[in-house]
Amino acid sequence: VLRQFRPSIPTEDTAFLFVFNRNRGENADLERARASLLSIEAVHGLPCAGIINNTHMLSETTCDHLRAGDHAARELAAAVGVPVVYYAATAALFAECNDDFAGAPLTIGSVLRQEWMNTGNDHTNRR
Repeated sequence: VLRQFRPSIPTEDTAFLFVFNRNRGENADLERARASLLSIEAVHGLPCAGIINNTHMLSETTCDHLRAGDHAARELAAAVGVPVVYYAATAALFAECNDDFAGAPLTIGSVLRQEWMNTGNDHTNRR
Protein backbone atom coordinates (compact mmCIF):
# COMPACT_ATOMS: atom_id res chain seq x y z
CA VAL A 1 0.00 0.00 0.00
CA LEU A 2 2.74 2.46 0.90
CA ARG A 3 4.63 1.94 -2.35
CA GLN A 4 1.78 3.39 -4.44
CA PHE A 5 1.91 6.64 -2.47
CA ARG A 6 5.72 6.89 -2.35
CA PRO A 7 5.96 9.46 -5.19
CA SER A 8 3.65 11.78 -3.21
CA ILE A 9 5.47 11.50 0.13
CA PRO A 10 7.76 14.46 0.85
CA THR A 11 10.73 12.63 2.37
CA GLU A 12 12.12 15.71 4.12
CA ASP A 13 8.86 16.13 6.07
CA THR A 14 8.09 12.48 6.76
CA ALA A 15 9.15 10.22 9.62
CA PHE A 16 8.54 6.49 9.35
CA LEU A 17 7.77 5.07 12.79
CA PHE A 18 7.62 1.29 13.12
CA VAL A 19 4.65 0.13 15.22
CA PHE A 20 5.91 -2.86 17.20
CA ASN A 21 3.82 -5.45 19.02
CA ARG A 22 5.98 -8.22 20.49
CA ASN A 23 2.94 -10.53 20.50
CA ARG A 24 2.62 -10.57 16.70
CA GLY A 25 4.23 -13.48 14.86
CA GLU A 26 6.35 -11.23 12.68
CA ASN A 27 7.83 -9.68 15.86
CA ALA A 28 8.10 -12.82 18.00
CA ASP A 29 11.89 -12.59 18.19
CA LEU A 30 14.54 -10.00 17.45
CA GLU A 31 15.54 -11.33 14.03
CA ARG A 32 11.96 -11.52 12.74
CA ALA A 33 11.14 -8.04 14.07
CA ARG A 34 14.29 -6.64 12.49
CA ALA A 35 13.49 -8.34 9.17
CA SER A 36 9.94 -6.96 9.27
CA LEU A 37 11.14 -3.41 9.90
CA LEU A 38 13.82 -3.62 7.19
CA SER A 39 11.39 -5.05 4.65
CA ILE A 40 9.00 -2.14 5.20
CA GLU A 41 11.90 0.30 4.78
CA ALA A 42 12.87 -1.41 1.53
CA VAL A 43 9.34 -1.27 0.12
CA HIS A 44 8.67 2.43 0.68
CA GLY A 45 12.23 3.72 0.67
CA LEU A 46 12.04 5.72 3.90
CA PRO A 47 14.42 4.94 6.75
CA CYS A 48 12.89 4.11 10.10
CA ALA A 49 13.13 7.10 12.45
CA GLY A 50 11.87 5.32 15.57
CA ILE A 51 9.75 2.64 17.16
CA ILE A 52 6.32 2.83 18.74
CA ASN A 53 6.04 0.03 21.28
CA ASN A 54 2.42 -1.09 20.99
CA THR A 55 2.78 -4.47 22.69
CA HIS A 56 -0.60 -5.58 23.95
CA MET A 57 -3.06 -8.44 24.29
CA LEU A 58 -6.17 -6.31 23.79
CA SER A 59 -8.28 -6.29 26.97
CA GLU A 60 -6.07 -8.97 28.58
CA THR A 61 -2.94 -6.77 28.58
CA THR A 62 -1.04 -6.71 31.88
CA CYS A 63 2.00 -4.85 33.17
CA ASP A 64 4.02 -8.01 32.45
CA HIS A 65 3.05 -7.75 28.75
CA LEU A 66 4.20 -4.12 28.72
CA ARG A 67 7.48 -5.03 30.42
CA ALA A 68 8.21 -7.83 27.95
CA GLY A 69 7.33 -5.52 25.07
CA ASP A 70 9.56 -2.79 26.45
CA HIS A 71 12.50 -5.17 26.69
CA ALA A 72 11.94 -6.43 23.13
CA ALA A 73 11.41 -2.90 21.74
CA ARG A 74 14.65 -1.71 23.35
CA GLU A 75 16.49 -4.68 21.80
CA LEU A 76 15.06 -3.94 18.38
CA ALA A 77 15.85 -0.24 18.67
CA ALA A 78 19.47 -1.02 19.55
CA ALA A 79 19.74 -3.53 16.69
CA VAL A 80 18.56 -1.06 14.04
CA GLY A 81 20.01 2.12 15.58
CA VAL A 82 16.82 4.11 16.23
CA PRO A 83 15.07 5.18 19.45
CA VAL A 84 11.86 3.90 20.98
CA VAL A 85 9.86 7.12 20.69
CA TYR A 86 6.51 6.07 22.21
CA TYR A 87 5.02 3.28 24.25
CA ALA A 88 1.30 2.77 23.97
CA ALA A 89 -1.08 1.63 26.69
CA THR A 90 -4.47 2.40 28.13
CA ALA A 91 -4.85 5.02 30.84
CA ALA A 92 -5.65 2.23 33.31
CA LEU A 93 -2.39 0.42 32.56
CA PHE A 94 -0.39 3.63 32.83
CA ALA A 95 -1.88 4.10 36.30
CA GLU A 96 -1.22 0.48 37.28
CA CYS A 97 2.32 0.03 35.91
CA ASN A 98 4.93 2.25 37.49
CA ASP A 99 7.83 1.33 35.20
CA ASP A 100 10.36 3.42 33.34
CA PHE A 101 9.42 2.36 29.81
CA ALA A 102 11.40 3.58 26.81
CA GLY A 103 9.82 6.45 24.91
CA ALA A 104 7.03 8.86 25.72
CA PRO A 105 3.64 7.54 26.85
CA LEU A 106 0.92 7.37 24.21
CA THR A 107 -2.53 6.75 25.68
CA ILE A 108 -4.71 4.48 23.55
CA GLY A 109 -8.17 2.94 23.78
CA SER A 110 -10.05 0.12 22.13
CA VAL A 111 -12.99 0.40 19.77
CA LEU A 112 -13.35 -3.29 18.85
CA ARG A 113 -16.85 -4.71 18.81
CA GLN A 114 -17.55 -7.28 21.51
CA GLU A 115 -18.80 -9.84 18.97
CA TRP A 116 -15.41 -9.68 17.23
CA MET A 117 -13.64 -10.17 20.55
CA ASN A 118 -15.74 -13.28 21.23
CA THR A 119 -15.02 -15.06 17.94
CA GLY A 120 -11.83 -16.76 19.16
CA ASN A 121 -9.53 -15.03 16.68
CA ASP A 122 -5.81 -15.80 16.66
CA HIS A 123 -4.78 -12.58 18.40
CA THR A 124 -6.84 -13.10 21.55
CA ASN A 125 -5.91 -16.78 21.79
CA ARG A 126 -2.12 -16.22 21.90
CA ARG A 127 -0.29 -16.26 25.19
